[in-house]
Amino acid sequence: MIMNHAYVEHADWNCLPSEPLVSIAMATYNHERYLQDAIEGIVQRCTDFSIELIIGDNCSTDRTGEIARAYQRAYPGIIRVLSGERNVGMHENGARIISVARGRYLAFCEGDDFWHRPDKLRNQIHLIESDPTISLVCSSWRIISEEGVILEPDVLGLNKSSKQWFGLDDILAKRVMTVTVCKKTDLVRQSL
Repeated sequence: MIMNHAYVEHADWNCLPSEPLVSIAMATYNHERYLQDAIEGIVQRCTDFSIELIIGDNCSTDRTGEIARAYQRAYPGIIRVLSGERNVGMHENGARIISVARGRYLAFCEGDDFWHRPDKLRNQIHLIESDPTISLVCSSWRIISEEGVILEPDVLGLNKSSKQWFGLDDILAKRVMTVTVCKKTDLVRQSL
């Protein structure tokens, strides 16, 4: 456990990869109802590279922190949990997760989102590494109700067999959702 002025880190440094290729940032606040699905969506990924999942609990008042720490104990070779004594707000919580990320690439999955495709991260990393001009990759996304009903299918309308290029305007217009993004970590840090 590492103490910091802003947070405590729960991690088993004997089990974690020394140089993960991808860090996954999972900001949480009162996500008790969704967190298990979000974490399972990460730990069940098909990858051929090392990852770390950094869960930043922003002083939740429900069982979010307890669930995150239980998963950290169950998956000590993947999961790190950051928790603080006070709620620092969404932006600072995200910034502290990003500041401790060790991966060359950074992917995002908030505690109330989930990845449903087991090959999502592997495909994104292979794509971003195949072309040095690519700095960010994303995928289509869906909005699903709490009952599991698809409310908005394939929001971007992406064709699986083709690449499409997006710019900053697309990201700012929320055509590209954070949960689908994988980006070079150094470029994310430059934007903080």
